[in-house]
This record gives sequence, C-alpha cells and structure tokens, in this order.
Amino acid sequence: VCVCVCMDSTFTYTYTCIGNFDYIVDCIDSLQPKLHLIKAALLHSVPIVSSMGAGGKLDPSKVVMCDISETDTDPFAAFVRQRLRKQFGVLSGVACVVSLEKPAPTAVKVTDGNNYKRSFYGTCSYIPGLFGLHAASLVVRELAFPNKKVMYTKSRRPLLKQGRMAARGEATEEAEGRLGGGNGGKMTREGPH
Repeated sequence: VCVCVCMDSTFTYTYTCIGNFDYIVDCIDSLQPKLHLIKAALLHSVPIVSSMGAGGKLDPSKVVMCDISETDTDPFAAFVRQRLRKQFGVLSGVACVVSLEKPAPTAVKVTDGNNYKRSFYGTCSYIPGLFGLHAASLVVRELAFPNKKVMYTKSRRPLLKQGRMAARGEATEEAEGRLGGGNGGKMTREGPH
C-alpha cells in the first residue's frame, strides 16, 4: 500500500499513487487533508467512504450511510460539504458515514485555541468504532459483489458523476442545481434510496 502525501508552501496537498487503490476509507479529522483526499479519490475515480463527525453523538441507531449532499444534521459534514463546494465545485459523489443525531450541546468543549482548534465535541468511545464498521461494511459489500453497487445504484449515479466531473474541473448540469437520484436530499434511518 502506497500513499504519498506532499504539502507545499501554500499548504496544497498532493496525494500520489492513489489510483492504485480499490477503495479509500477516510477517517481524517483535519479539514484540508480530508478535502484533498476526497478530491484525489474523485479525480482518480477511486471509490471513497468518508467518516463525518462522531463527536457529541450517543445513539448508535442513528448512524447511516449517505451521499455528502444528503448530510444535514452533522456540523462537521456541513463544513466539509461547504468547503468541497467552494474549493473544488464538488456537491456530491462522496459516500459518508454520518449520524442523524444532532450533537449534544453539552458535548462541546472549549479550548484556548492552541493546536488550531477553539472547540471540539467530546466523543463517546463506541461511536467512532460504529462509524468504522459502517464504512467497512460498504467497502466489503461493494468489493465482494462488484456488479451490485450499494451506495451509487443506477438511479444515484448522477451524484457520483457530479463529484468526479467537478474534481476534474468540468462543469456539469448537476452543479447547476439539478442533482438527480436519491430521495430528495433527505436521509432516512434506512440510508440512501
């Protein structure tokens, strides 16, 4: 396994050898490395599943998989979604593990701002593992049965197409607000439809 990460003086991340992977599981908590890994995966058409914010969550029954465009309760996912759109034009095409549970307000911890964070959500020990199990489940099912897609079924392929085209710098109809497939951008307990 080879992943080379380079950061230049403008804090631009370059991921090389990424096209050699069958699947990428992203569990990065830092924003810029996460964004650039997602872009590289889309650019090289390598499937990716990205873990969003597990902090401040307690209910394991609320964890689901969906497209990044369908995340609407997770503050970290919203920030990732906003930055993907602003930096790369990516609106969709990233499978995510996210919780439908809103973070508990009491879980926010305030810091002095050292290490570039002014606050963070405390994390319950079993939630990150559950996110990992969801991601692993998606990867194993899609690699074991390559002709049966779990996340980007035929009706949801426009979501994936938009993300990949945006990563290549190509304009798409989907980027103009006509994303197709899915269930109207809403997540359900059963996951994406």
